Amino acid sequence: MTDTPDQKPADALWQYWFSLKTSARTGQWDVLRHQMAYEPDHPLPVHPFLIDVFHAAANEGQSDIVETLFERGFALDAETLRETLTRLAIHHTEKSGDVLRVLIKNGAETEDAAISAAAKGRLDSLHALDAAGADVRAGNSGFFIALYSGQPAVMNYLHEKGAAIYHPAVIAAQYGRKKELPAEKANIALDVYRSLVGLDNLDYTALHADAGGRPEKISALREQVSNADGLVFTRLQIAVRAGKWDDIRAAVQNDKTDVLRADDFLMPDAAGLRPFDMAAAQGALDKLFDPAIWYRAPQEMKKLHQALSDIRAENVVNLENLVADMHRREIGDILPAAQSFRLARRAGPRP
Repeated sequence: MTDTPDQKPADALWQYWFSLKTSARTGQWDVLRHQMAYEPDHPLPVHPFLIDVFHAAANEGQSDIVETLFERGFALDAETLRETLTRLAIHHTEKSGDVLRVLIKNGAETEDAAISAAAKGRLDSLHALDAAGADVRAGNSGFFIALYSGQPAVMNYLHEKGAAIYHPAVIAAQYGRKKELPAEKANIALDVYRSLVGLDNLDYTALHADAGGRPEKISALREQVSNADGLVFTRLQIAVRAGKWDDIRAAVQNDKTDVLRADDFLMPDAAGLRPFDMAAAQGALDKLFDPAIWYRAPQEMKKLHQALSDIRAENVVNLENLVADMHRREIGDILPAAQSFRLARRAGPRP
């Protein structure tokens, strides 16, 4: 009785798999292709010899061999696939792109690979992962890791890909974790981040001008304006996005009948972002906690101060000094500067 392809003796299959392993270990890729093509009916299951073939071929960018393995029954657990994809992303070469595509096609999870590439500044890997269909943003994690690792080029790239640059963890990284950023890259990373925030809000500068420019009253800051997409914002929300803090301060100084409220800065705008968070993202907390804005409503400023814990920035603003400065301004309103005066000389002889 002759053996059918599915009834090959174990020794024959073992020898076949061993020959594939030998060719892979010695880098004889053309020989390996011939061996695989010559015996197309031989199964290629998960076996230690074939796992060696898989890793060797993947590391050397032999995507057609990797694909043939999967087509003929080779299958790996999710953890091994994920680890292989991540390793190739970190040690990316020109030959890796097609292998990444094959791994992703066969179920490899991509988040760890994208995060690792972002942390290492591997822009080439991110391009390859993107071309292979991966979410290079890794949800909300990729941009945060790029900022935290001090990788400006990756930050720019992920911003182009629509990364969530206002995620609370990203904003908090500038304050609570700032000292943990790589010292040699921290300033560059934060400068890039804030330039991206500015770029992200260019349209609001024009919208601020179209809304009437500088508001004269606090009530005007609460007026609503629609942008080109039909989203509705208050003029204060637009002013913060546009970085027009002088306009907010001027409206407060001109209006002696009303005060700003903490909720003016803590209420999310139509895009889901609080002006408080935008100020933090801009690195403008000193402008938000300007005593000239709050000295007539200190209780509101204290409510706003409590929100600093949301972004681990409690130590950024010195509350004691701020309150003292507000008291000085309040006294200045009650006791305006005295008019200059001169003593009149009394006529006649002295007594």
